[in-house]
Amino acid sequence: MPARVNRFLPHLLSALLTVVGFLAPPPATAQEGVRRSPAPLDIYRLREVSDPQVAPAGDWVAYVVTVLDSASDRGASDLWMTSWDGKTTIQLTNSAEGERSPRWSPDGRYLSFISSRQGSSGSQLWLLDRRGGEAMRVSDVRGGFSDYAWSPDSRQIAFISTDPDPAIAADSSARPRPIVIDRYLFKGGTNYYDRSRDHLYLFDVATRQATRLVDGPFEEERPTWSPDGRQLSFISDRSEPDPDRTNNSDVWIVDARPGATPRRLTSWPGPDRGPARWSPDGRTIAYRKGSEPRYQAYNLSRLAVIPVTGGEPRLLAPTLDRDVGELLWSNDGQSVIFTVENDRTNHLARVGLDGGVIEPLTRGDQVVSSPTMSANGRIAMLMSKPDRPPEVYALDGDSLRPLSRQNDAWLAGLDLPTTEGISARSSGGTVVNRRPGAAGRRRMELRCDPHQLRDRPRPPLQGGDQRRRKFAPTLHVRIGPVHPSVRPGDGPAVEEPRSLAQGLLPLLRG
Repeated sequence: MPARVNRFLPHLLSALLTVVGFLAPPPATAQEGVRRSPAPLDIYRLREVSDPQVAPAGDWVAYVVTVLDSASDRGASDLWMTSWDGKTTIQLTNSAEGERSPRWSPDGRYLSFISSRQGSSGSQLWLLDRRGGEAMRVSDVRGGFSDYAWSPDSRQIAFISTDPDPAIAADSSARPRPIVIDRYLFKGGTNYYDRSRDHLYLFDVATRQATRLVDGPFEEERPTWSPDGRQLSFISDRSEPDPDRTNNSDVWIVDARPGATPRRLTSWPGPDRGPARWSPDGRTIAYRKGSEPRYQAYNLSRLAVIPVTGGEPRLLAPTLDRDVGELLWSNDGQSVIFTVENDRTNHLARVGLDGGVIEPLTRGDQVVSSPTMSANGRIAMLMSKPDRPPEVYALDGDSLRPLSRQNDAWLAGLDLPTTEGISARSSGGTVVNRRPGAAGRRRMELRCDPHQLRDRPRPPLQGGDQRRRKFAPTLHVRIGPVHPSVRPGDGPAVEEPRSLAQGLLPLLRG
């Protein structure tokens, strides 16, 4: 395929998708018992469920429900909770500003959340007493309140807040300062337009005072508490001379008191990612160990454990060549529960500390995420399928039981096509997967992002189909990510986009 055509292909595919989407017939008039095809405006009927959190006693699961508002052109997020038996569902909040990040206090007294409601200065912490009454704002932190975790005794909260740029903080004049962009990592998830930093803080629930725990020209994220509440782990890249130029985050540990000096626990030159989870006995930390720096574009997170006192990390599943996501410890501390990506699916699995056989906990054509576990071992998570948006499910034995049913009424009136996986192979051997729609419709899902068809190889992904988490069956033709297994040492080599495009064309022709 000529380079000129190769460059033009992404725009051609994008235009095709746009035209087909707008040519879709409008929904028929709603009638009793008559189902209709999905339409673009159905996006405003979709209720996006996220961030499930099981109560310590395992009797309730709190979560966030977000709905798009066409009038205000923004999303509105509220907190809901459903009983473990699925029989009772309660909406907890309803404000214009919205709420997010629900977290139960370990003693079960409070359900906390983050919101900018009632004129709050940025995102602040609110406490909802489960015995009754209105939610109360308890923080007033200049840099906002995010990424937080309750201490085991429910007396303190570790959180991340953005410290202002020192130069701006020292300037007492009212004149606006010029914006000087000189950071290397431009728009790379950092505050690139100034020198502000995200730092770890402690919040005292009784006194409502916040104290900075870690300082310096670095940033911290994903704090977690030790079981005894004396220490905290966090993730930070502190590479010298400039962490913006590296991808070498590590697990760090610090005493939960002001003035304590952080201690680096991992020293792998690649990324070590969190959240780092403490074992129930406080002796071991489980985390995700990344690939070495030269394979940064093809990074594969692997499940690792390391003693809290330091030493060599150990892979629990050394032969697993799939990306590992969220982590949980079993209550007895003898195994680690984790999400793992595979071709078009994402599942929950378990492996013992002896590194034995990996035990699948969920199966089927589905994507699971955000697992959460109560003190008595009850596990809830999000689960979605090609024809079902994410909802909260409980793990009962080896099956999933629905808890939230936020989209049931809306979906009951839709005629959704059934899907099945079909694969094709390009001339270079790359496998390209698709999902054709119901009979009689020109509907398919090509799992390849057209914007990755360039004049040079692009880093592909091996794992769960991220687009499927967003559930968008409103177009007759959809394009999703391609996931050929191409990682150094355990998969075929990266192919030129020309070969990949040759694999796509037969699928487009049908």
